[in-house]
Amino acid sequence: MDVMAIQLLELFISKGSQTSLSLEKKFSWTKGQLDYRIKKVNQELTELNLGKIKKNGTFFLLEGQTKAIKSYLTKVSPSIHLSDRERECFLYLIILLHQGETLQTLAEKLFVSKNTILNDKRKLSENYLKPLAIDLQFSRKRGFYFVGNEVEIRRLGIKFIREVEKSEDNLEYYLAMIKVQSHVLTEIKERIHLLEQELGLEFTEFKLVDLYLTSYMCSVRFGQGNELSPGVLGNYVQMVEKDFYSKVCQALKPFFKGANYLIEIHFISIQLLSTNLIKIRSNYKDQELLRRIQSFISSFEILGITDIKNKEQLEEAIYQHIIPAYYRIKFGLPDNELLFLDNVENYDFIHPLVHQSIGIIEDYLKIIFPEGELIYLSVILLSFINEELEKQKRRKIRAVVVCQHGVSVSKLLLGELKQLFTTIDFTRNLSLREFYEERSNAVDIVFSTVPVNTCLLYTSPSPRDA
Repeated sequence: MDVMAIQLLELFISKGSQTSLSLEKKFSWTKGQLDYRIKKVNQELTELNLGKIKKNGTFFLLEGQTKAIKSYLTKVSPSIHLSDRERECFLYLIILLHQGETLQTLAEKLFVSKNTILNDKRKLSENYLKPLAIDLQFSRKRGFYFVGNEVEIRRLGIKFIREVEKSEDNLEYYLAMIKVQSHVLTEIKERIHLLEQELGLEFTEFKLVDLYLTSYMCSVRFGQGNELSPGVLGNYVQMVEKDFYSKVCQALKPFFKGANYLIEIHFISIQLLSTNLIKIRSNYKDQELLRRIQSFISSFEILGITDIKNKEQLEEAIYQHIIPAYYRIKFGLPDNELLFLDNVENYDFIHPLVHQSIGIIEDYLKIIFPEGELIYLSVILLSFINEELEKQKRRKIRAVVVCQHGVSVSKLLLGELKQLFTTIDFTRNLSLREFYEERSNAVDIVFSTVPVNTCLLYTSPSPRDA
């Protein structure tokens, strides 16, 4: 039984009968979503022989063994208890997305006491809010709310959203706890899928979820009147077509109803551009950046006394990585998790050369690449150098690598597998979506970081549902 079902039953036990309208308003549900929820709860209650929720006119009421239902809820409720760290995360997100929260409502949503909420509030302020000059305040009219730079408030929101995303198996459950409006989130998903095609971009599977939730957060904050100030995003190098922002605006404007929606669209565009990409299908290229990348590769070859044959593909791989990296660095967005490559062959030789050569690109972009981003560049170069070493070896078995973590990690994984299995011909690395869409059945073996249903290759799969 999920958190929403538990909250629904607890409401009936404590308050008695409820109107359809009151339930829809309390849980931010449509009529269809309410009917679906009631149906699911009744299925579980019937299986347990505890009764059911019945409708009488415009009212819903719980008929059954109230004491037995209370006892059952007591047993299942501990399964939704969170760690101290998780509660701080969810406490922030609930206040970020909802107005009028009190100690009582927060305690109910997180299934803890008011004293625990006060303790979590103190730790949240000390660990995260004070360093960013964000203040958590309370008024009877507004409930709990944040005061500070709206950009910093949202950046921290993105950080916590990414914490939530790590628990894929419980994501739907956690979103219900935060009370994300599922119908709005579904519409945002559809719009971003269309944007992928319109913009010629393709995001990693994990990062798509990040985009959905970040866009939802921005829409909610804007709707509450918590708007971004003009000029907060400043100037930067144009790495995409001029109509990029107009296309994003056309797709997402319905979620930002107000006079100052353009700055919000701009902010969302930055999130899109800072997200790891599987590929960029656009023909647009910043020619000066391309020249800098070519100089970077030449410098690397001279310092490393090496010759990289497949330079055009290497230039493309670096360009695709630098676009999201640039926007992450420029706008202080939460970094990707660092890779740890201490035991990877040739890494200790390559990484210092990347450090020495990267200034050519940094001077043009007016940024400094942090260590985490330099590691990803080293991974790309490492994969191409190892690929050159493997080209001379003969292979008989054909294989592909399926990975959902973007071009850098995919390339690294491909390179490592080639070294481990020297008799196998690894033709390419793919995302899961590419694997199903391209029906890659001309191979003997599939190496994958996620479960893959190869049977779908011989049917008519739907990539969106795979």
